[in-house]
Amino acid sequence: MAYAIGDWLEMKSMGAMDGAAYQVLLQSKLIITALMLWALKGDKAKQTKQQWSTLTTLTIGESRECRG
Repeated sequence: MAYAIGDWLEMKSMGAMDGAAYQVLLQSKLIITALMLWALKGDKAKQTKQQWSTLTTLTIGESRECRG
């Protein structure tokens, strides 16, 4: 049920935004999920500096690619 609601909300948001803004939001889910996991689990879900660097580079690269 939660996935169905999430999918419905995603379809609604696609209609309300332009393609580039939606793509940036979609790509930010990865880093938001990592930050939430870190906030909830603390040191048990600790990523290395290399992992955070890779995640940040990926997010910035995808955002730049979407902007053109």
